[in-house]
Amino acid sequence: MSKKDTIFFAHATGFQGSMYRQFFRRLEKSFDVLFFESFGRNPDFPIIDNWSNQALEVIDFFKDKEAPVIGVGHSMGGILNLLAASQKPNLFKLLILLDSPIMMGSLGIFLRLSKLIGVVEKMSPAKKSRNRKDRWKSRDEALDYFKNNSFFNKFSKECLSDYCEFGLKEVSGGVTLSIPVDEECSLFNATPHNLDFMDTDNLPPIIYCQANRRVVTSQSSINRFVKKFNAKRVMVEGGHMFPMERPESASEIIALIKENLTY
Repeated sequence: MSKKDTIFFAHATGFQGSMYRQFFRRLEKSFDVLFFESFGRNPDFPIIDNWSNQALEVIDFFKDKEAPVIGVGHSMGGILNLLAASQKPNLFKLLILLDSPIMMGSLGIFLRLSKLIGVVEKMSPAKKSRNRKDRWKSRDEALDYFKNNSFFNKFSKECLSDYCEFGLKEVSGGVTLSIPVDEECSLFNATPHNLDFMDTDNLPPIIYCQANRRVVTSQSSINRFVKKFNAKRVMVEGGHMFPMERPESASEIIALIKENLTY
């Protein structure tokens, strides 16, 4: 029996690796899957600008593991794998970014300036996250809340259940989010503004999977990324959270890997 290739999966901001369980179940039909549970929680790698330490978390994860692997990352996770590959090109044989936030060109300049003058939260998703509800009397109450929330109500039933299982913890008087709002906002506010200046030498092949319902940053920024990194762009049905909305989309990712993986 031939050995399966390995996928390393990196999660989105505000999520944890375990929450993608339904997506992984499809991937595991063809690949071994490794994943990072939660970026930004390790005191040895505090959250700093441009996600520099979180890229080091990826590198540190592989210090005792075999490489190269196939890097698949959703949103923030795709960028983290890319940043790690720029420092350690031997980690990955292929990178797949799932609707990652590309801030290049004028968007990158604007993001950097907003950080310098202290108004970054006004332009990042942290603006909405800052005031999100984070406490409920029970898991059932939380599940009912998410079912009626415009961000979560498109998740598949199973994915929403996993979100509530892994994304909530028991506290006195009820449950709260496992990932504190302050931590989520800190990650959003540290989104890289410097991708225009990244060295592209020795990077593995890159595929950018763009959700077709809404552009997560701007189309011109994504176009700039595709050109600079010589990436292949593929459109995927769904919104930014398509791995949770359509976990069966993992079959499309499997097909992409098999079509583009070179040995």
